[in-house]
Amino acid sequence: MDVGGFSIGEWLLLLAVLFVAVGPRRLPEVGRALGQALRSFRRALNEARDAVGASPEAPSSSPAPPPAKPKSLLD
Repeated sequence: MDVGGFSIGEWLLLLAVLFVAVGPRRLPEVGRALGQALRSFRRALNEARDAVGASPEAPSSSPAPPPAKPKSLLD
């Protein structure tokens, strides 16, 4: 089973390395900071998307022009 492109074994190894590097006392603090950073990034991304006027859920208000017809080689 893959989660985010990583197998369960890879996730466990990553968590073990993180646990050793950060330590058990600071692990919740690091997780909280990472969550806040992701929320801030998503919020900024949504604000930028709104400023441009494009929304991922809704298509643009004006339809795309139809593709140009190719000219015949015999003309």
